Amino acid sequence: MSGGEEYDPIVLFGADRGVIAGASEEYQFELRDSTACSRECPAGVNVKAYINLIANRRFEEAVEVIREMNPFPIVCGRVCTRPCEEGCEQGDEGDPLAIRALKRFASDYELARRPIDAVECEIVHEERVAIIGSGPAGLTAAVDLIRLGYPVTVFELSDEPGGMLRFGIPANRLPKRILKREIDWITDLGVELRTGERIGDPAELLKEGYSAVLIAAGAQVSVPLGIEGEDSDGVIEALTLLRRINCGEPVDLDGKVVVIGGGSTAFDAARSALRVGAGSVTLAYRRGREEMPAEEEEIDEALEEGVLIRNLAIPGRIVSEGGKVVGIELIQAELGEPDDSGRRRPVPIEGSEFIIDADHVVPAIGARPDIGPVGGVDATTDWGTVCVDEDGGTSVNGVFAAGDVELGPSTVVESIGRGHTAAGAIVGFLGGGSKATIRHDMAVPVVLGPFPDTPTCYEPDTCSQASLCFEETSTTMSEHNAVTEATRCVSCGPCHMCELCLPTCESKQVAGRIDGTEFLLKVPSDLSRQVHDGLDKVEVSSAEGSRSMDLGTLTVSVDEERCIGCGLCEEACAYRAIGTVLRKGSGPVAVVDHDACASCSACVSACPTGAISQGRMSDDEVLGRISMEVVALSSFWNGPDPRFDVTGGVIDLMAEFKPTVSFLLRALMRAGKGVVLIGPDDSCGPHYITRIRDPGMVVYNARRALAMVGISPDRIAYRAVPHDTDPAGVLSEFARRLDVLGLGRLDAPVPTDGGPLAEALDSLRSMASVPEIPPMDPMLLPPAEGGTGLFEACIPLYWMVGSTDGLFDMQGPRASMRGLVSVLGAVDGSIALRCPSRGLKGYDGGEVACERIEGMNIKAAQASGVSRIVVASPEAYNAFSSNDGIEVPVMDLPGAIEGSLGDTVLDPLDIVVAVHPSCAMDEDPFLDPTLELLGRIPGVRIVTIDEGCGRSGFRDMDAGSRVSAHELVSKALEMGADTIACTSSHCQAHMLLMQRQGSWRSAEIEVTDVYSLLLRSIRGEGA
Repeated sequence: MSGGEEYDPIVLFGADRGVIAGASEEYQFELRDSTACSRECPAGVNVKAYINLIANRRFEEAVEVIREMNPFPIVCGRVCTRPCEEGCEQGDEGDPLAIRALKRFASDYELARRPIDAVECEIVHEERVAIIGSGPAGLTAAVDLIRLGYPVTVFELSDEPGGMLRFGIPANRLPKRILKREIDWITDLGVELRTGERIGDPAELLKEGYSAVLIAAGAQVSVPLGIEGEDSDGVIEALTLLRRINCGEPVDLDGKVVVIGGGSTAFDAARSALRVGAGSVTLAYRRGREEMPAEEEEIDEALEEGVLIRNLAIPGRIVSEGGKVVGIELIQAELGEPDDSGRRRPVPIEGSEFIIDADHVVPAIGARPDIGPVGGVDATTDWGTVCVDEDGGTSVNGVFAAGDVELGPSTVVESIGRGHTAAGAIVGFLGGGSKATIRHDMAVPVVLGPFPDTPTCYEPDTCSQASLCFEETSTTMSEHNAVTEATRCVSCGPCHMCELCLPTCESKQVAGRIDGTEFLLKVPSDLSRQVHDGLDKVEVSSAEGSRSMDLGTLTVSVDEERCIGCGLCEEACAYRAIGTVLRKGSGPVAVVDHDACASCSACVSACPTGAISQGRMSDDEVLGRISMEVVALSSFWNGPDPRFDVTGGVIDLMAEFKPTVSFLLRALMRAGKGVVLIGPDDSCGPHYITRIRDPGMVVYNARRALAMVGISPDRIAYRAVPHDTDPAGVLSEFARRLDVLGLGRLDAPVPTDGGPLAEALDSLRSMASVPEIPPMDPMLLPPAEGGTGLFEACIPLYWMVGSTDGLFDMQGPRASMRGLVSVLGAVDGSIALRCPSRGLKGYDGGEVACERIEGMNIKAAQASGVSRIVVASPEAYNAFSSNDGIEVPVMDLPGAIEGSLGDTVLDPLDIVVAVHPSCAMDEDPFLDPTLELLGRIPGVRIVTIDEGCGRSGFRDMDAGSRVSAHELVSKALEMGADTIACTSSHCQAHMLLMQRQGSWRSAEIEVTDVYSLLLRSIRGEGA
């Protein structure tokens, strides 16, 4: 987003809905801040994510997603009131997804196959929190707080935890073993649970050393009917009845039972009454069936079990004889206008009273908390609930309330949501700041495509009359039906967690721009394909008028002329959206599956030739946004950051595995002072699939590369932070550290020629012209005064960048070279010179960089006191041997080894070696010494390739480079060679890259050097 300021999508688009025209068809758009299912869920569960995991048979991972925001997935899979399904887009025209049933399937799948793992949380804060009540609100808040490192103690009045989950819901709907499993998981996190303890005044806990107290004691007292005869023998409150049954106490309910109410508690009481011996049960409700708060499934199951329902019946009085219930008078009603609840108000019909026989009456019309004054302050409302602010704070400082105690009778999932809110407020209170953010939503424009109208395959099982026991009456859907049902999800709403949703998502993301403001736009896949193919402008129309919108693609494309078919992109892609195919006459090239591409840009960074581009998120676009000396590359969002442009020096990468070592080096050269990579910590997931390459290790290797050329490694850093952390704050802290260390802007020219790999290597050489720290190479000691010093030239750079980026592996060749000179005593140690890199003269400022490097080399050679410099590459040898400023003799490495061999016994190697001379010069000074060394090895037959591959290594990497390398290998094979020995480490690295799996790899030939072959012969490894 231009300027780094927040924007209002509705203002930008002119309205929250409208039409996008100018493509192959018109598209309806609607602006949302989250998917409707997640938005309707009070607990804030990422519904779309776990539904898509189920669709891909990743059931246990689905439960982990649910448990991030809902510590009771198994419970809610049975008793949740399903507000998420009310928001499901599929329900607009047909059947909504059976979201609760899918939650139950996934959690039951886990329950049947493994223990519910919980790792005890580390306590990092001294402030203790007390929670009164172990129902869903209290235990949810306890989980949030213990995860954040606060010690938590939960006090429960009863001898068993769970609150109304345990005592208010019968076992046929919620088996107690299931509730125990979920509570055991919570205590395994480290939450202390103390049962059988009554807390008289919650504020007293503050005096005992607790820093905050949360009241989550629920609503345990039934609301009376307020009619004549309510104190008669035979009247039993629904909550009292359910508690007795759940505690295993004997209950005498023989005869006729009438239950008053229409909610879940009323139906639980009615169905439980049948199970404990009632002769008949009638449920009377003052409104119609459509107005009943209970679930449709509960009503249907109750009818199936034999409960008689009398709707539009208002209780008038309880009829008793001798103090014992004998009946109840009801008044017939009709529905009037809607009341505050939105339901039509029952209006009694005059003269319609009637009496039905009853031996027991069970009121179930509501409940209220049993809570007195808090800390001497009357903190309750007229309804008996605790008076709180929007975040759960009471009038007593440090005392909060959540759940039924502040809402009144509510659903399990509503209590979970309020537990999150209260926990966030407590964290803010303890930290002295604002409340903590437990959820993370971000407004992202959405274009709606046509959704397929698919019928649900879910049919709830209902019990029969014969199953009137307290065994669970409903069953879990089958795996086949669960996967089939989950695939109905159309992944509507903003993009979140592409790792989870992509396999079944019918939409893509494109870059949009209106009046200079940029954002991510979610669109149907066919519109994204049109943008990829060149559609760059459309019209946005709404009731407020129309405006123009520019579009840019985010999916990748491949330039086949630059592709070398190396297969690195295929390895980097976690979505299997890119792979190599054979083209007749040119070999393998990469191709992209547009529908599978997640726009994460990992393949863009992995490509060494720059053949892969990605529109708005290409390397050139991202690096081109660097306009400050210190920048942060941010990839830690749970959802995509709509602000594309630099926001105070923060640049969104979309995926944490985009950066490679070479990418970070190029970013540092453009910034000039420092780069910090921000990735997600363990408490929040990244936006895209992670751990293709560990970002912390990438930064570590980039720091090693800097140290190798004498640049402070502190210029590049990695920070793993939670998603609600301000990235600008992380950047400011990093910038302050650079100032403390005295690290100013690098005075080095920025390479811009060649592909990504060439530019990264040139960046290292360029930085070597302005060193800040003495170069250190711990693998060999510096030579003694008057000794022979080995200068490895660019080999360490190839080894570092190639190996750490996975481009090619120079570790083995470098180790062989060092091992050989050590065995023969050809040198006394390494010497810290810098590569003269004549190739740097190909870009602006390169001439100055070369002069600086050469000047430093002269000083370093004189200061080292060596009597001779042995150079390990032909390119560097030519540069050093022609430098008049270096007064000590300069010798080629093959010649130095030849002089040290003496009478060393060499075992035969039965191989044919094709020698590949350096491509960077007309005459290779290492060619003849290399041929002489190979001639010393018994059994080696030598063939010479008259010419090299004809390419200048990493600077001209394209399809021609692949073809010419393939031709070189073909020539070697035609000559009968089974090994190619390169005289130049530059060519060797180039050939190793071209020989990667997925390219034209030939198993019949090996790419190596004379040093590896000679060491193999000395060690007797020829067999």
